[in-house]
Amino acid sequence: MLALELKRFGVAVAGVTEARLIGNDSEDIGEGYHLIWSGDQRTKTNGVALVLDSRTRRCLLSYEQISDRILTAQIQHKHGKWTIIVCYAPTNQASDEVKDHFYTQLSSILAKVSPHDVLNLLGDFNGTVRDTDGVWNSVLGPVKPDCLNDNGLRLLQLCTMHDVVITNTLFQRKEVHKYTWYSNDRWTRKMLDYIIVSRRWRSSIINCRTYRSAESGNTDHRLVVSNLRLRLKAHKRDHRPPKLDLSNLTNSNTRQVHAVSISNRFDCLGQISESEEAWQLFKDGLLLSAESTIGRLKPRKKSWISQETLDIIEQRRKARLAKDMVTYRRRNGKEINSSTETERCSPKKRQVISRRPPERATHAPYTNTLGIVQMESHPL
Repeated sequence: MLALELKRFGVAVAGVTEARLIGNDSEDIGEGYHLIWSGDQRTKTNGVALVLDSRTRRCLLSYEQISDRILTAQIQHKHGKWTIIVCYAPTNQASDEVKDHFYTQLSSILAKVSPHDVLNLLGDFNGTVRDTDGVWNSVLGPVKPDCLNDNGLRLLQLCTMHDVVITNTLFQRKEVHKYTWYSNDRWTRKMLDYIIVSRRWRSSIINCRTYRSAESGNTDHRLVVSNLRLRLKAHKRDHRPPKLDLSNLTNSNTRQVHAVSISNRFDCLGQISESEEAWQLFKDGLLLSAESTIGRLKPRKKSWISQETLDIIEQRRKARLAKDMVTYRRRNGKEINSSTETERCSPKKRQVISRRPPERATHAPYTNTLGIVQMESHPL
Protein backbone atom coordinates (compact mmCIF):
# COMPACT_ATOMS: atom_id res chain seq x y z
CA MET A 1 0.00 0.00 0.00
CA LEU A 2 2.86 2.40 0.83
CA ALA A 3 4.57 1.85 -2.52
CA LEU A 4 1.31 2.36 -4.42
CA GLU A 5 0.62 5.68 -2.72
CA LEU A 6 4.17 6.94 -3.23
CA LYS A 7 3.98 6.02 -6.91
CA ARG A 8 0.60 7.76 -7.22
CA PHE A 9 2.08 11.01 -5.90
CA GLY A 10 5.39 10.61 -7.75
CA VAL A 11 7.53 10.54 -4.60
CA ALA A 12 11.16 9.56 -5.26
CA VAL A 13 12.46 9.63 -1.66
CA ALA A 14 10.28 9.12 1.42
CA GLY A 15 11.04 9.09 5.12
CA VAL A 16 8.88 6.79 7.25
CA THR A 17 8.56 7.33 11.01
CA GLU A 18 7.17 4.99 13.64
CA ALA A 19 7.66 2.14 11.19
CA ARG A 20 7.63 -0.45 14.03
CA LEU A 21 9.89 -2.90 12.21
CA ILE A 22 12.31 -5.07 14.19
CA GLY A 23 16.06 -4.84 13.59
CA ASN A 24 17.97 -3.31 10.67
CA ASP A 25 17.36 -4.54 7.14
CA SER A 26 16.20 -3.61 3.64
CA GLU A 27 13.92 -5.12 1.00
CA ASP A 28 12.00 -4.38 -2.18
CA ILE A 29 8.36 -3.45 -1.52
CA GLY A 30 7.05 -3.45 -5.08
CA GLU A 31 6.32 -0.77 -7.69
CA GLY A 32 10.08 -0.20 -8.08
CA TYR A 33 10.56 0.99 -4.47
CA HIS A 34 13.16 -0.20 -1.97
CA LEU A 35 12.73 0.07 1.81
CA ILE A 36 15.63 0.53 4.25
CA TRP A 37 14.69 0.50 7.94
CA SER A 38 16.27 0.92 11.35
CA GLY A 39 14.29 -0.37 14.34
CA ASP A 40 14.55 -1.73 17.84
CA GLN A 41 16.27 -5.12 18.03
CA ARG A 42 13.59 -6.74 20.22
CA THR A 43 10.27 -4.88 20.16
CA LYS A 44 8.10 -3.16 17.56
CA THR A 45 8.51 0.32 18.98
CA ASN A 46 9.55 3.54 17.23
CA GLY A 47 11.53 2.74 14.09
CA VAL A 48 12.43 4.86 11.05
CA ALA A 49 12.77 3.92 7.38
CA LEU A 50 13.81 5.35 4.03
CA VAL A 51 12.04 4.50 0.78
CA LEU A 52 13.81 5.03 -2.56
CA ASP A 53 12.50 4.60 -6.08
CA SER A 54 14.55 2.64 -8.61
CA ARG A 55 16.23 5.72 -10.14
CA THR A 56 17.32 7.14 -6.79
CA ARG A 57 18.47 3.75 -5.54
CA ARG A 58 20.97 3.51 -8.40
CA CYS A 59 22.56 6.71 -7.06
CA LEU A 60 22.71 5.50 -3.44
CA LEU A 61 26.26 5.62 -2.08
CA SER A 62 25.78 4.43 1.50
CA TYR A 63 23.41 4.37 4.44
CA GLU A 64 23.75 3.96 8.22
CA GLN A 65 21.09 2.61 10.59
CA ILE A 66 22.05 4.51 13.74
CA SER A 67 19.15 3.81 16.10
CA ASP A 68 15.41 3.19 16.18
CA ARG A 69 14.99 6.98 15.87
CA ILE A 70 17.68 8.01 13.34
CA LEU A 71 18.73 6.71 9.90
CA THR A 72 21.10 8.44 7.45
CA ALA A 73 21.86 7.94 3.75
CA GLN A 74 24.07 9.51 1.09
CA ILE A 75 23.07 9.84 -2.56
CA GLN A 76 25.25 10.95 -5.46
CA HIS A 77 24.14 13.97 -7.50
CA LYS A 78 25.79 15.80 -10.37
CA HIS A 79 27.69 18.31 -8.21
CA GLY A 80 28.39 16.26 -5.08
CA LYS A 81 26.54 14.37 -2.36
CA TRP A 82 23.01 14.54 -0.99
CA THR A 83 22.72 13.62 2.70
CA ILE A 84 19.30 12.52 3.97
CA ILE A 85 18.49 12.01 7.65
CA VAL A 86 15.22 10.38 8.71
CA CYS A 87 14.38 10.96 12.36
CA TYR A 88 11.58 10.39 14.86
CA ALA A 89 11.74 12.65 17.92
CA PRO A 90 10.37 11.73 21.36
CA THR A 91 6.93 13.09 22.19
CA ASN A 92 6.54 16.39 23.99
CA GLN A 93 5.55 14.47 27.16
CA ALA A 94 8.83 12.48 27.21
CA SER A 95 11.39 13.16 29.92
CA ASP A 96 14.08 15.81 29.41
CA GLU A 97 16.71 13.08 29.60
CA VAL A 98 15.24 11.24 26.61
CA LYS A 99 14.87 14.46 24.62
CA ASP A 100 18.41 15.61 25.44
CA HIS A 101 19.85 12.27 24.29
CA PHE A 102 17.98 12.41 20.97
CA TYR A 103 18.85 16.02 20.08
CA THR A 104 22.48 15.62 21.21
CA GLN A 105 22.86 12.55 18.99
CA LEU A 106 21.15 14.28 16.05
CA SER A 107 23.28 17.40 16.50
CA SER A 108 26.51 15.36 16.47
CA ILE A 109 25.42 13.70 13.21
CA LEU A 110 24.61 17.05 11.59
CA ALA A 111 28.01 18.40 12.65
CA LYS A 112 29.73 15.66 10.63
CA VAL A 113 27.86 16.48 7.40
CA SER A 114 30.04 18.30 4.87
CA PRO A 115 28.97 21.93 4.25
CA HIS A 116 29.12 21.18 0.52
CA ASP A 117 26.43 18.45 0.76
CA VAL A 118 22.77 18.99 0.08
CA LEU A 119 21.21 18.25 3.47
CA ASN A 120 17.63 17.11 4.11
CA LEU A 121 15.99 16.12 7.39
CA LEU A 122 12.74 14.19 7.06
CA GLY A 123 10.80 13.30 10.15
CA ASP A 124 8.18 13.57 12.84
CA PHE A 125 9.61 15.97 15.43
CA ASN A 126 6.49 15.95 17.64
CA GLY A 127 6.88 19.70 18.05
CA THR A 128 5.01 22.84 17.00
CA VAL A 129 6.91 25.98 15.95
CA ARG A 130 6.10 29.70 15.99
CA ASP A 131 7.97 33.01 15.89
CA THR A 132 6.23 35.99 17.50
CA ASP A 133 9.25 38.25 18.12
CA GLY A 134 11.24 37.65 14.92
CA VAL A 135 13.87 35.61 16.76
CA TRP A 136 13.63 32.64 14.41
CA ASN A 137 13.30 34.45 11.06
CA SER A 138 16.40 32.69 9.76
CA VAL A 139 14.77 29.28 10.28
CA LEU A 140 11.07 29.89 9.59
CA GLY A 141 9.12 31.31 6.68
CA PRO A 142 5.84 33.24 6.79
CA VAL A 143 3.72 30.20 7.77
CA LYS A 144 3.52 29.72 11.56
CA PRO A 145 0.20 28.01 12.32
CA ASP A 146 0.79 26.68 15.86
CA CYS A 147 1.95 27.75 19.31
CA LEU A 148 5.54 27.00 20.31
CA ASN A 149 6.10 24.02 22.63
CA ASP A 150 9.22 22.49 24.19
CA ASN A 151 9.96 20.13 21.31
CA GLY A 152 9.43 22.98 18.85
CA LEU A 153 11.89 25.17 20.74
CA ARG A 154 14.50 22.40 20.70
CA LEU A 155 13.96 21.99 16.94
CA LEU A 156 14.38 25.73 16.28
CA GLN A 157 17.59 25.79 18.31
CA LEU A 158 18.91 22.79 16.36
CA CYS A 159 18.05 24.43 13.02
CA THR A 160 19.75 27.69 14.02
CA MET A 161 22.89 25.89 15.18
CA HIS A 162 23.28 23.96 11.90
CA ASP A 163 21.96 26.64 9.49
CA VAL A 164 18.97 24.74 8.10
CA VAL A 165 15.44 25.90 7.17
CA ILE A 166 12.00 24.33 7.78
CA THR A 167 10.43 24.15 4.30
CA ASN A 168 6.86 23.61 5.60
CA THR A 169 6.81 27.28 6.64
CA LEU A 170 8.10 28.71 3.34
CA PHE A 171 4.95 28.41 1.20
CA GLN A 172 1.51 29.91 1.84
CA ARG A 173 -1.10 27.20 1.42
CA LYS A 174 -4.72 26.52 2.28
CA GLU A 175 -5.28 25.51 5.89
CA VAL A 176 -5.94 21.88 4.92
CA HIS A 177 -2.57 21.73 3.15
CA LYS A 178 -0.55 22.96 6.15
CA TYR A 179 -1.35 20.59 8.99
CA THR A 180 0.24 17.14 9.12
CA TRP A 181 -1.53 15.59 12.14
CA TYR A 182 -5.26 15.33 12.93
CA SER A 183 -6.68 14.17 16.26
CA ASN A 184 -9.48 11.63 16.45
CA ASP A 185 -11.79 14.40 17.68
CA ARG A 186 -11.67 15.70 14.06
CA TRP A 187 -10.98 19.28 15.22
CA THR A 188 -7.51 19.31 16.77
CA ARG A 189 -4.77 19.59 14.14
CA LYS A 190 -1.09 20.47 14.22
CA MET A 191 2.05 20.69 12.10
CA LEU A 192 4.37 18.02 13.54
CA ASP A 193 6.11 16.49 10.49
CA TYR A 194 8.78 18.58 8.77
CA ILE A 195 11.01 18.55 5.70
CA ILE A 196 14.15 20.56 6.51
CA VAL A 197 16.86 21.68 4.06
CA SER A 198 20.25 23.37 4.39
CA ARG A 199 20.03 27.15 3.88
CA ARG A 200 22.46 27.03 0.96
CA TRP A 201 19.97 24.89 -1.00
CA ARG A 202 16.80 26.69 0.12
CA SER A 203 16.16 28.04 -3.40
CA SER A 204 16.09 24.47 -4.76
CA ILE A 205 12.89 23.75 -2.81
CA ILE A 206 9.99 24.79 -5.06
CA ASN A 207 7.03 23.36 -3.15
CA CYS A 208 5.97 21.86 0.19
CA ARG A 209 2.47 20.82 1.22
CA THR A 210 0.34 18.12 2.84
CA TYR A 211 -1.79 15.67 0.83
CA ARG A 212 -4.88 14.55 2.72
CA SER A 213 -5.93 11.96 0.14
CA ALA A 214 -2.86 9.73 0.69
CA GLU A 215 -3.66 6.45 2.47
CA SER A 216 -0.60 5.21 4.37
CA GLY A 217 -2.12 2.80 6.88
CA ASN A 218 -3.74 3.14 10.27
CA THR A 219 -2.35 6.59 11.10
CA ASP A 220 -3.54 10.05 12.09
CA HIS A 221 -0.69 11.76 10.19
CA ARG A 222 -0.79 12.97 6.58
CA LEU A 223 1.72 12.69 3.76
CA VAL A 224 4.01 15.75 3.49
CA VAL A 225 5.57 16.27 0.05
CA SER A 226 8.28 18.68 -1.08
CA ASN A 227 9.90 19.16 -4.51
CA LEU A 228 13.68 19.56 -4.73
CA ARG A 229 15.43 20.59 -7.94
CA LEU A 230 18.48 18.33 -8.09
CA ARG A 231 20.03 16.26 -10.86
CA LEU A 232 21.13 12.85 -9.63
CA LYS A 233 24.09 10.87 -10.91
CA ALA A 234 24.22 7.07 -10.85
CA HIS A 235 27.60 5.76 -9.71
CA LYS A 236 29.29 2.93 -11.56
CA ARG A 237 28.54 -0.58 -10.34
CA ASP A 238 30.23 -3.87 -11.07
CA HIS A 239 28.81 -5.41 -14.23
CA ARG A 240 26.95 -8.63 -13.50
CA PRO A 241 26.47 -11.31 -16.15
CA PRO A 242 22.85 -11.70 -17.31
CA LYS A 243 20.67 -14.50 -15.96
CA LEU A 244 20.01 -17.04 -18.71
CA ASP A 245 16.81 -18.95 -19.32
CA LEU A 246 18.34 -22.44 -19.15
CA SER A 247 14.96 -24.08 -19.73
CA ASN A 248 15.41 -23.26 -23.44
CA LEU A 249 18.22 -25.85 -23.58
CA THR A 250 15.60 -28.60 -23.41
CA ASN A 251 14.90 -27.79 -27.06
CA SER A 252 17.23 -29.78 -29.34
CA ASN A 253 17.32 -27.03 -32.01
CA THR A 254 18.41 -24.46 -29.41
CA ARG A 255 21.18 -26.77 -28.18
CA GLN A 256 22.43 -27.29 -31.71
CA VAL A 257 22.43 -23.57 -32.55
CA HIS A 258 24.22 -22.83 -29.27
CA ALA A 259 26.91 -25.45 -29.98
CA VAL A 260 27.54 -24.06 -33.48
CA SER A 261 27.74 -20.50 -32.14
CA ILE A 262 30.35 -21.48 -29.53
CA SER A 263 32.38 -23.38 -32.12
CA ASN A 264 32.45 -20.38 -34.49
CA ARG A 265 33.48 -17.95 -31.76
CA PHE A 266 36.37 -20.08 -30.44
CA ASP A 267 38.08 -20.96 -33.73
CA CYS A 268 40.52 -18.09 -33.19
CA LEU A 269 41.54 -18.98 -29.63
CA GLY A 270 44.23 -21.42 -30.73
CA GLN A 271 46.26 -18.57 -32.26
CA ILE A 272 46.50 -16.62 -28.93
CA SER A 273 49.59 -17.27 -26.80
CA GLU A 274 48.74 -15.14 -23.74
CA SER A 275 46.70 -17.14 -21.22
CA GLU A 276 44.93 -14.12 -19.68
CA GLU A 277 43.87 -12.78 -23.06
CA ALA A 278 42.66 -16.23 -24.12
CA TRP A 279 40.62 -16.60 -20.90
CA GLN A 280 38.99 -13.16 -21.32
CA LEU A 281 38.05 -13.92 -24.93
CA PHE A 282 36.75 -17.33 -23.91
CA LYS A 283 34.58 -15.90 -21.13
CA ASP A 284 33.21 -13.01 -23.20
CA GLY A 285 32.52 -15.25 -26.16
CA LEU A 286 30.74 -17.84 -24.03
CA LEU A 287 28.47 -15.19 -22.44
CA LEU A 288 27.68 -13.48 -25.75
CA SER A 289 26.95 -16.79 -27.43
CA ALA A 290 24.69 -17.96 -24.60
CA GLU A 291 22.80 -14.67 -24.44
CA SER A 292 22.17 -14.60 -28.21
CA THR A 293 21.08 -18.24 -28.53
CA ILE A 294 19.60 -19.23 -25.15
CA GLY A 295 18.12 -15.87 -24.19
CA ARG A 296 17.79 -13.99 -20.91
CA LEU A 297 15.54 -15.09 -18.07
CA LYS A 298 12.50 -12.83 -17.92
CA PRO A 299 11.70 -11.64 -14.38
CA ARG A 300 8.39 -12.82 -13.00
CA LYS A 301 6.58 -10.10 -11.15
CA LYS A 302 4.03 -11.13 -8.58
CA SER A 303 1.40 -8.65 -7.53
CA TRP A 304 1.93 -7.49 -3.93
CA ILE A 305 -1.67 -6.48 -3.41
CA SER A 306 -4.99 -7.65 -4.86
CA GLN A 307 -7.72 -5.60 -6.45
CA GLU A 308 -9.94 -6.34 -3.45
CA THR A 309 -7.47 -4.65 -1.11
CA LEU A 310 -7.10 -1.71 -3.50
CA ASP A 311 -10.88 -1.26 -3.49
CA ILE A 312 -10.89 -1.19 0.34
CA ILE A 313 -8.14 1.45 0.35
CA GLU A 314 -10.08 3.61 -2.12
CA GLN A 315 -13.26 3.29 -0.04
CA ARG A 316 -11.29 4.38 3.07
CA ARG A 317 -9.91 7.38 1.24
CA LYS A 318 -13.33 8.54 0.04
CA ALA A 319 -14.89 8.00 3.48
CA ARG A 320 -12.18 10.04 5.22
CA LEU A 321 -12.37 12.92 2.76
CA ALA A 322 -16.18 12.91 3.11
CA LYS A 323 -15.76 12.88 6.93
CA ASP A 324 -17.74 9.63 7.16
CA MET A 325 -15.79 8.29 10.14
CA VAL A 326 -18.14 5.34 10.71
CA THR A 327 -17.36 3.87 7.27
CA TYR A 328 -13.70 4.85 7.57
CA ARG A 329 -13.24 2.99 10.86
CA ARG A 330 -15.18 0.01 9.55
CA ARG A 331 -12.75 -0.19 6.64
CA ASN A 332 -9.73 0.51 8.80
CA GLY A 333 -6.65 -1.52 9.77
CA LYS A 334 -7.47 -5.19 10.26
CA GLU A 335 -9.74 -5.49 7.23
CA ILE A 336 -6.84 -4.56 4.95
CA ASN A 337 -4.32 -6.62 6.95
CA SER A 338 -6.59 -9.67 6.84
CA SER A 339 -7.09 -9.30 3.08
CA THR A 340 -3.35 -8.93 2.44
CA GLU A 341 -2.52 -11.87 4.72
CA THR A 342 -4.99 -14.06 2.83
CA GLU A 343 -3.38 -13.13 -0.51
CA ARG A 344 0.15 -14.11 0.58
CA CYS A 345 -0.45 -17.35 2.50
CA SER A 346 -0.73 -20.93 1.25
CA PRO A 347 -4.09 -22.33 0.01
CA LYS A 348 -4.45 -24.50 3.13
CA LYS A 349 -3.84 -21.57 5.47
CA ARG A 350 -6.11 -19.39 3.32
CA GLN A 351 -9.02 -21.74 4.09
CA VAL A 352 -8.35 -21.44 7.83
CA ILE A 353 -8.23 -17.64 7.63
CA SER A 354 -11.50 -17.51 5.69
CA ARG A 355 -13.26 -19.30 8.59
CA ARG A 356 -12.14 -16.77 11.22
CA PRO A 357 -14.90 -14.74 12.85
CA PRO A 358 -14.85 -11.02 11.91
CA GLU A 359 -12.71 -8.88 14.21
CA ARG A 360 -13.47 -5.36 15.28
CA ALA A 361 -10.97 -2.94 13.77
CA THR A 362 -8.89 -0.82 16.13
CA HIS A 363 -7.45 2.57 15.30
CA ALA A 364 -4.63 4.61 16.75
CA PRO A 365 -5.07 8.03 17.69
CA TYR A 366 14.28 17.03 -13.13
CA THR A 367 12.81 17.44 -9.56
CA ASN A 368 13.09 14.90 -6.83
CA THR A 369 10.00 14.60 -4.69
CA LEU A 370 10.55 14.10 -0.96
CA GLY A 371 7.90 12.77 1.39
CA ILE A 372 7.28 11.98 5.04
CA VAL A 373 4.96 9.12 5.96
CA GLN A 374 3.88 8.26 9.50
CA MET A 375 3.08 4.56 9.93
CA GLU A 376 1.28 3.42 13.06
CA SER A 377 0.53 -0.25 13.61
CA HIS A 378 -2.18 -1.63 15.85
CA PRO A 379 -1.56 -1.41 19.60
CA LEU A 380 0.91 -4.01 20.84
